[in-house]
Amino acid sequence: MHTDDLDQLLRSADPWPGDVPTALTREVTAQVIAADRGAAAKVRSRRPLAAVIAAALLVAVPTTAYASYQLAARTGLFGSPGMTEEDTSEWINGCSADLSTYMETLPTPADTPPAGYTWAQVRDRIVTQKQSANAAECPPRGQGVLEQASSLRNSYYLWAETTWTCRAVTAHEKGDDAAFRSNATHAAAMMDRLHELGAYGDDNWRPIQKGLRTGDVPLIKQFHTANDAGAGCP
Repeated sequence: MHTDDLDQLLRSADPWPGDVPTALTREVTAQVIAADRGAAAKVRSRRPLAAVIAAALLVAVPTTAYASYQLAARTGLFGSPGMTEEDTSEWINGCSADLSTYMETLPTPADTPPAGYTWAQVRDRIVTQKQSANAAECPPRGQGVLEQASSLRNSYYLWAETTWTCRAVTAHEKGDDAAFRSNATHAAAMMDRLHELGAYGDDNWRPIQKGLRTGDVPLIKQFHTANDAGAGCP
């Protein structure tokens, strides 16, 4: 569907009532996703060193759809396995005002979070980071962002893994071998959780996990450098 077609469809529709997605909203989003599958959709890869997370595909959507409707987080559209890196989880509007509220509905890890944080605090940091990262793509400046629910759930474990890896590197630099190995072991455990959730598309993560468990300093530092945003350890 072309932008002109979307404009016509939206102009002919009744205003969207409240926060409940309408059939039109779902139809527009469905056609947007279908169009992006056949075009050069925006894909953001979090891991240049490890495997790309299977459920972390973000799709750009036409500005007209978001400009005409203030979509809630839930779109009512679900992924189709076999289409790039999708799974069957719901596509979530990364530009919605209620993204934090939606994140509260997702299961939190049973594991203990990195020292100094609760999982609720981790969730708040994740939402803030995603909103900041998505800002340039959200209307009126951009086209909007969709992310699958599975990717949002995985983000707890990814954040914890990155934090523990960062702390492991810092501990090694300080000569604290016990803290280095403890943090690296915790980071490796998060990879197990991500694997259990089906987050990895291949086995490229396994050598990295082995390095974390065996204390392979060069590999751990390389992994950290590839995934660190440069802001220091949380």
